[in-house]
Amino acid sequence: MSHLKKIKYRLIYNRTKNLNKDGTALVQVYAYQNGKSKYFSTDVWVEPKYWDDSQKSISPAHPNSHILNNRIRDKKTALESYELKMLNRYGYFHIDRLVDHQKKKVSFQSFNKFYRIHLEEAPIRKGAKKNQRTTLNKLCAFRREIFFEDLTYNLITSFDKFLRQQGLGVNTINKHHRNLKKYIKIAIREDYLDINLDPYKKFKPSSEEPHRIFLTQEELNRIEQLEFTDSEKSLGRIRDFFLAACWTGLRFSDLNAITPKNIVHSQDGLTLSFIAQKTGKSLRLPLYLLFKPGLDGLSKPEILFRKYLLDRKDLPTGFKTMPLFGGITNQYLNRSLKILAKKAGIQKNLSSHAGRRTFATIMATKVEMPILQRLLQHSTLEMVKIYVRLSDKQIINELQKVSW
Repeated sequence: MSHLKKIKYRLIYNRTKNLNKDGTALVQVYAYQNGKSKYFSTDVWVEPKYWDDSQKSISPAHPNSHILNNRIRDKKTALESYELKMLNRYGYFHIDRLVDHQKKKVSFQSFNKFYRIHLEEAPIRKGAKKNQRTTLNKLCAFRREIFFEDLTYNLITSFDKFLRQQGLGVNTINKHHRNLKKYIKIAIREDYLDINLDPYKKFKPSSEEPHRIFLTQEELNRIEQLEFTDSEKSLGRIRDFFLAACWTGLRFSDLNAITPKNIVHSQDGLTLSFIAQKTGKSLRLPLYLLFKPGLDGLSKPEILFRKYLLDRKDLPTGFKTMPLFGGITNQYLNRSLKILAKKAGIQKNLSSHAGRRTFATIMATKVEMPILQRLLQHSTLEMVKIYVRLSDKQIINELQKVSW
């Protein structure tokens, strides 16, 4: 940034050539650097007869000329002093940063601070906030302070190289770029960065198809047929919770919050009715139509949910409002699923989300995509197409097993 020249300052009176109703006009500080100019208010308003354009000051004829001239001078001096301070610290100074100082947005003197403050104020879920904070930590490790004018194609490519040198996976790096891009877009909307200078217009992060783990129907049957001893009752509850995810497609947070109040009884059978925690959208899921073995029999999820409802039947009223599966932490579930997979002879690293993927992958071959989108509560069909691709792979894998 050594090509940046020293900012030039001068005072301007009545730049708009319009007077207020009281006959006064504003005195401003005009700043110029490398073809770019900015205007800063001094908050001093006077009538034209009191402005001495040759001296660039308020004439002594004004009763408060001494006070007002000091105010104008202090404003101009503050801008010059701040520029000098930044020049001594960084060796260069861009006029855009002067705008932040003038507005007293001290927190936004750098993009790092802009990111941090907007992140903390963002009305997003705890998990998303943690994810985006990780990107901010990576950015600060890459460069302690990044100013808005530093957000160039070269900086983004350098940040990409920095992430690769840390041994991060392609999709993890892509995630960090998505988070960074989000806050650059916010900076553009708030006029901290020109839209034409968006570095991601030129930089396209790499990505690859992630390895998404799901169960085939045969593997799902093996999980279902597992038997447990009295000492393995807790593992049996984990199995049931996981099967419920595989048969309903519910996210961990939603399934873990289901209570008897969310289960509607009708002549047709059981229906789940709830508000999704992630999307805030309502969903009515007819359990009696999912994974139904025959025309006259109960569906698999119905049998499972009725079992847990029956366990609550003789409990006090207060217990009937508690989560149906008793409440399970995600960490405990994931640890237990490793044991469950080993017990079923499945060589896959199961996690809580694998149940939802299993449901989506199986259903992708049975219903149209808009229906699957509604069942999964995805905002776009693009997300649903992921499971269609998984289904195609599953079909190929199954066909390869056939002995002709």
